[in-house]
Amino acid sequence: MWPITLVAALLAACDGPKSGGGAMASTSDAGQAGEQDAGPDAGNDAGSDTGPWSINVRDVVDLIQAPLAGEGPVTGAVQLLLGTTHDHVGGILSVNGVNVPQSADGFFDLGKVAIPGAVAGGTLTFVANSRSQTHTLVVACPKEVAIVSPLENSLANTGDAIPVNWDGSIDYSPHLFSPRLEVGGYNALQNVKSGTSDVSIPPAASEADVTIPETSEAGYLITLSVPGTTETTADGTGTCELQRRVHLVRH
Repeated sequence: MWPITLVAALLAACDGPKSGGGAMASTSDAGQAGEQDAGPDAGNDAGSDTGPWSINVRDVVDLIQAPLAGEGPVTGAVQLLLGTTHDHVGGILSVNGVNVPQSADGFFDLGKVAIPGAVAGGTLTFVANSRSQTHTLVVACPKEVAIVSPLENSLANTGDAIPVNWDGSIDYSPHLFSPRLEVGGYNALQNVKSGTSDVSIPPAASEADVTIPETSEAGYLITLSVPGTTETTADGTGTCELQRRVHLVRH
């Protein structure tokens, strides 16, 4: 049985847009508040509803190796949500001491700031202030995981079954998301991926196979996603995830 706070997080995860994150074992949430662009009443401030609010990370915070075009090394969106209505609350949010701006839709975009200490094995400390209250959520990031094969720029072709091996644990619990491999086409000039598909991985695994898809691109991209423990407290819910990548060349 999941704790009541975790079930509430699952319900909150169904609301609003999502950041690019992990495949759900269920669904995650945790958030925070920021200010700057929108001010203390940004987003859906829920009018006269003065009930309790919490930090809600939408999907996961991703720590990305070899970011694609439009990505940064850290991506993720955070909300401050009312517990009764799941409406957005305006406020101020900092992550590891750095203020994050809040947009008009009520989300705090972690990709807009440089967050110190956002590394494998580190922690993300979210501190949110709203309605004369302060909430703190500390989320641990998974320890480093490295893809050891195939090697960077190995040759591959459509239909090849490629064993992917990695060093490091991918087994974290309790969690709302599952580890997975993603494979698709890759355009090195534009630094974009296309036509991706996912392969679920048992948490105790250190190897899994992917099948190279048909693509018009000259390369392929394999991404290993490792979600960490989902932290759920009265102050909020959140998950940190590693994304580790290797590029292949079509022959």
